[in-house]
Amino acid sequence: MNEIRPDREMTLSDLRKLGGQGNVTAYLLTGEIVTLRSDCGTTPKRAIVDGELKMVEEVIPFHKLYRQIRTVQRDHILIARRERYNNQSILRLTGKGYHRPN
Repeated sequence: MNEIRPDREMTLSDLRKLGGQGNVTAYLLTGEIVTLRSDCGTTPKRAIVDGELKMVEEVIPFHKLYRQIRTVQRDHILIARRERYNNQSILRLTGKGYHRPN
């Protein structure tokens, strides 16, 4: 009874599929915004390139990104939210904007 239904928890493969579909952003616990792509997440950072300060895209692999995600959105539709469940924090699908193919 105390288990979450497995179709409600977001997985790494769900993040990859959403990133492949495009226009998906994830908000991290630190307040940063990450754009999801099919192979990784990217976030804009300032870095020195060839002696000049420029904006670059920092690549973050999904396995490092997953624990830091607070919410996932596509076009102002909330797809997933981090929630407390049995003393653990899970990324739970809201049921809107994305449905896992069977």
